[in-house]
Amino acid sequence: MNKKQKKIRRIINKKIPFNSQKGYTVVELLAVMVILAIIGSVIVGIVSSTLRGAGKATSLNEIRQVGNNRLTGVSKMIEFARSFDGISIDGLTYQDNCIVEFVVPSLAPTEYHYLKVTNFTNNQLIFSCSNDLGTNEPTFASNSASLIDTTTIDVTNCSFTCSQNYLTQPPIIGIYFTLSKKSTGSVIGSALISFETNVTMRNLRR
Repeated sequence: MNKKQKKIRRIINKKIPFNSQKGYTVVELLAVMVILAIIGSVIVGIVSSTLRGAGKATSLNEIRQVGNNRLTGVSKMIEFARSFDGISIDGLTYQDNCIVEFVVPSLAPTEYHYLKVTNFTNNQLIFSCSNDLGTNEPTFASNSASLIDTTTIDVTNCSFTCSQNYLTQPPIIGIYFTLSKKSTGSVIGSALISFETNVTMRNLRR
């Protein structure tokens, strides 16, 4: 075997190290996947938080607008009513005045669920804050017609109060209700607002 053949034999038999070949190991690929998963979860969390905040702000604005409109409308109808026809807890027995004989300052005022007034066109209006018989949920209604679109908004609390020091004094009617956004498939966070006002009846004819 001459020198040239020996040189060729050495080149053929020479071992090439495995780690000299270009490429990624399984460990490196797994590390990259873990890093990408962490970055993805952080991005999803930020986007989800932003969407929840935007959804909550939108819901609060919607509820605030509806509540203020209903509170203003009902307040005006009560304030300028022609007569006060009574207030009731159960809708069956009405009392025609709001005088309390023994006033205990520490006690909260009685919460009523029905209020009757007559407007200047001689139409009687019955405002109610009672549980709907079908859903057992509070409703805010006028002559049985709901004042709130319950397909998108829930009435979570509703009541009236009434106070008078003497018969010749016009009743002062308190209106209280709380609205919240109806739950949907998407999570938007808590969106609940309370509304309240006191109305002095000005145009009573006795």
